[in-house]
Amino acid sequence: MIGILDIISSKRVNKQAIVTKFLMVSIPLAHLGTYFIDNNQNAQYKAKKCRENIMKGYALTSFPFVAILLFFLWDKFDIPIIPIFTLYCMAIFLFSFFYNSDPSDEERRERLLYEKAITLNALPEYLIYEEQIKIRDTIIEKLKSNLKDPHLNWIENIKLNHYDYYSLPLYFALIGYHKEIENSNENKSLYLKLKSEYSLEVQKAKVPLHEKIKQEKQKKIGKKL
Repeated sequence: MIGILDIISSKRVNKQAIVTKFLMVSIPLAHLGTYFIDNNQNAQYKAKKCRENIMKGYALTSFPFVAILLFFLWDKFDIPIIPIFTLYCMAIFLFSFFYNSDPSDEERRERLLYEKAITLNALPEYLIYEEQIKIRDTIIEKLKSNLKDPHLNWIENIKLNHYDYYSLPLYFALIGYHKEIENSNENKSLYLKLKSEYSLEVQKAKVPLHEKIKQEKQKKIGKKL
């Protein structure tokens, strides 16, 4: 088989994942690139190299090569190949099992916030610098359009809390990408602030109506007391 193959995907959340492309000539010969694939939108973005994908790609597709090598050794030196091949298969299985590529619970929660805000759930640090800039600038243009403000000073709006429930998701995603492009303690602090606020808003939206009414009644009783 000769061609380009998307051979390994990791960090999968809601049909979005990191995919590594290999040049294949029966076995993967060369790593061609890593991409973040959004199957919901049929879109892909250039991502930073994913070492675990590359290692798994070579390991999981090396069976034919190893089998041929062992057969050659058995033919020339009468080496017992079945126990060696069995140990090799067990090692590959254990490597794949314990070298976990699934996102952590915290990472999954953070990605779901991005997905709710801009449909793309890639964490900014997954992507290369150029893609980060493109996405950040797209969010800025969307904010300008939504707020009907062509001269929007979005960073000052975040610092001064000049945003509301409706604009918060875009501001959250925007500062998330901006902190990766311009890495500073201030940007990280602003991101953590908006992440906390947006997480609370998302949690509120999940509360059933009868629970919201109950909470409002409890607040009123508390004020009277």
